[in-house]
Amino acid sequence: MALKAGVQFGYLMKANMKDGLGENSQGNNTNSFKRLNISIPAGISYCYKHFVADIRYNIGLMNLCDVELEVEDSWKTNSLWLTVGYQFKL
Repeated sequence: MALKAGVQFGYLMKANMKDGLGENSQGNNTNSFKRLNISIPAGISYCYKHFVADIRYNIGLMNLCDVELEVEDSWKTNSLWLTVGYQFKL
């Protein structure tokens, strides 16, 4: 069993807005968002024989929206990750 924590940096390469039908409605919107994202991943993993299970939660620290909005919304990236795998000997 292992506990994991750290700092994760992300960089925005491209941002496209889509309408409700999944079609691009406004093209490239990269300038509407901040390029750099910082988050704190925290998780736990467990290894049994060759099987591995890992669960992590990323806590976003930065507001990613770079334009003024009428409502006070926070655009942070929080995510939950579950990984199940098998280890091979190489």
